[in-house]
Amino acid sequence: MKYIKLFENFEELSKKITDSTAKSGYSVYVPEEAKKQDYSELDNYMFFANLENIKKILLNSSAPLDFDIRANLGKKELLEALEHRTFFDEYVFDFFDAYSSSKERLEHFSKLVSDYFKYEAEKTTGFLQSYLLFERDYRLILTAFRAKKLK
Repeated sequence: MKYIKLFENFEELSKKITDSTAKSGYSVYVPEEAKKQDYSELDNYMFFANLENIKKILLNSSAPLDFDIRANLGKKELLEALEHRTFFDEYVFDFFDAYSSSKERLEHFSKLVSDYFKYEAEKTTGFLQSYLLFERDYRLILTAFRAKKLK
């Protein structure tokens, strides 16, 4: 039997992954000795998946398969969190305040992603901080290459 090792004990996430991987012959293995730091690292990853789901909502994607199951909020919970200004950090709501229409938000969505990497890197330490900074720099370099190619 093949295993997917998760370093977190999020029952909801484990259930989703177990349901989606059962057909492929994989099982989910969650160690019992997860550290608090591991929880925050997984939360950080799941938070980025929430941002990707926000983009899908802005694109008016109604198909449930388009929604990233790795996020810790479903479509309904995500919409409620945005409406009631809960769960997310202030920079997410500042983004929504700055741009009123879905079209503007989609055009400037890269700013929200950039803010995510900037603020989350400030809050974290160690490997996760290094990874977030690397990912941000990588995206900036790819943007520069695309701009140079268009020139």
